[in-house]
Amino acid sequence: MNIKKNTYNKEFQSFLEQIYERDGVEGLANCLPFVDGAFVVTADGYVVAANDKFVDLVGYERSEIYDQSALKLTFQEDQEDVLKRIKEYNQDRYNLRLVAKDSSIKYVTVCPNIVKIDGTEYRLAEFIDNTPVIKLQDKQITSLEKMARALTITIEKRDPYTHGHMRRTAEIAVEISKLMSLEQEVIDAIWLGASIHDIGKIAVPIEILVKPDELDQHEWDFIKLHPVTGHNIVNDVDFIETVKQIILLHHERQDGSGYPYGVVGNNIPLEVAIVSVADSLEAIAGVRPYRKALTFEDAIEIMKNESHKFHNEALEAACSLVKNKKLIGKEYGLN
Repeated sequence: MNIKKNTYNKEFQSFLEQIYERDGVEGLANCLPFVDGAFVVTADGYVVAANDKFVDLVGYERSEIYDQSALKLTFQEDQEDVLKRIKEYNQDRYNLRLVAKDSSIKYVTVCPNIVKIDGTEYRLAEFIDNTPVIKLQDKQITSLEKMARALTITIEKRDPYTHGHMRRTAEIAVEISKLMSLEQEVIDAIWLGASIHDIGKIAVPIEILVKPDELDQHEWDFIKLHPVTGHNIVNDVDFIETVKQIILLHHERQDGSGYPYGVVGNNIPLEVAIVSVADSLEAIAGVRPYRKALTFEDAIEIMKNESHKFHNEALEAACSLVKNKKLIGKEYGLN
């Protein structure tokens, strides 16, 4: 594989040298007609050439970007990474956000090539525009979020004692996820799953949901059906698998004592384990038909005494939230 790659690089270098000899640096920018854009920058990152597609992509005139730092076109939070790649002569493909002249964001994949011609080093970058795909994904996510909120409202109208429970569980789960340094994409999935994790309760008789006394075994058996019911409801919806797993498994416990399947330890996905901790903390602290609300301090002590049921790192993060007074108020908001 390395031999083929090296051969390809040598052939490509030779091709670029011929283009440069014939058409100069502008020729380098225009020799890749099959991509959504291309430009050439100097070794220190200044734009010296760009093809028509790139100019159209960012909406600038050539005179506005030539001899300017490529960072002028780069989203601020991505600039440090770009500088590092330039300094390290990194030629790996990567994703980048460009800022167009009209301030819109362009989501691109960059394929850089370092070219040395007549002793001068250039960085030829190919751009593939992913913006239409990203916008479609964002639209789909927004639609799913609206659906989740609608389902949540429907369920909570049937059960005033758990009004806001799923929303608060989602907020706590997000804060736990942040303390565990999870990727934003994972946190987003956790939020969505936690926001509708009790959707299956829509099939639980209202007299069970609002019963003023503790439930008997028959009633608990009915309650325990709600994860499977919820999973069945969303199974044909275009949710990512993580969301479906959160709905199905959020009552599973690390020691296998949970339901509906008695899944043990590492067989419980991390995202599910985080929601389980958040769900338990919020539920223990919340008002129930048969008892008053507890404090979060009381709730976390109860959970610590049963720590074998919960994911260790997720429980530690929840303890940190409580210890640092991040959970406040009778509506259990986040501070």
